[in-house]
Amino acid sequence: MNLPQMLNELLINMALLVAGVFMLSLTLTARPQSDSPARLLIRYAGAVAVAFLLLLNTVQIAPGLLFDFRSVMVALAARRYGTLVGLLVALPVALYRLSLGAPARGRPCLA
Repeated sequence: MNLPQMLNELLINMALLVAGVFMLSLTLTARPQSDSPARLLIRYAGAVAVAFLLLLNTVQIAPGLLFDFRSVMVALAARRYGTLVGLLVALPVALYRLSLGAPARGRPCLA
């Protein structure tokens, strides 16, 4: 893969991250204590969906070396709601990544 193509794919991945975080920010309230369970569930599903979208747009840096920004969604969820919520966001994405099969397990991944 040539450098301009790789940079373009990284830019697309970052744009997806920014758009996803912005869409999730529309569900935030000034006081986290007043969040309804429905709003929290929508926010959780949105964070997982954005992480999956980022995973599907992984950039190949070098042969066998992949990069994406899916861990940013996990970090943002953990920062706002704690470690348990961060793990709950990471779990479906990690299970999907592992279910891709032997080639996906053997490849190193930067995220």
